[in-house]
Amino acid sequence: MKQLVSLLLLAALVISVSAAPSIVTNSNYQAEVGQYRNTSQGGLEVRDYGNTPAGSNVTAAGTAAACGDNILISAGGGTANTAITSGDLVYSVKVLARSSPLPPSNTCFMVTLSYNGAPLMPLYVKTSTPSAGDFAICGWDLGVTSLPPLYTLKVSVQ
Repeated sequence: MKQLVSLLLLAALVISVSAAPSIVTNSNYQAEVGQYRNTSQGGLEVRDYGNTPAGSNVTAAGTAAACGDNILISAGGGTANTAITSGDLVYSVKVLARSSPLPPSNTCFMVTLSYNGAPLMPLYVKTSTPSAGDFAICGWDLGVTSLPPLYTLKVSVQ
């Protein structure tokens, strides 16, 4: 009887240990995903839209300095992008007007991206008379069809 009780206790212990959750961590992986808010730059917020493969070739828009292409931060959302090649990965962000403070009216903003430390072509978006929630999408062709295991992306708005 003692052996049966010992065997049952051992079985219960094995079952409870094997059912315990386990957490696997990989110290080689680091990521920072999210959004950036810079209220000192006129109430703009930049949100990560991630990487997607381009379905077709797209001509550049919003690359003319001083907002010469007239890409607006608006309720309908303007789109600024570098020249995009079908199949390449495109990294996109959403530049969003915050409610407090609102971005200044009739102002041009330069949105830049660095990929692995190399700056890509800047994109230019501007406000007319902004309202909270107005936005523009900015996209850059990264020139690759897949990302390396380790990479960095840095966005700034000036």
